Amino acid sequence: MTNLDCSQVDAKRYFCPSSLSRTEASNNQEICVSIDELCDGMAQCPGEEDEDKAICLFHKAVSSSIKLTSDAIYLYITISDD
Repeated sequence: MTNLDCSQVDAKRYFCPSSLSRTEASNNQEICVSIDELCDGMAQCPGEEDEDKAICLFHKAVSSSIKLTSDAIYLYITISDD
């Protein structure tokens, strides 16, 4: 598990809302996890909200849609260059 600094904006991060209300958070700082750790079957957030079924359903649907769109654009550009 890698807790990330939420203030950094250079990477995709998921904010753990439970980090604000839990004493487990070191120095009462906000906890974020890598977007790759979101819905990976292992809870990284203190309140385990990174594995919430509703969040994961939305995350997986959006991720799949983005990948399909990206693949279609790549294919279109590749074919158009010929």
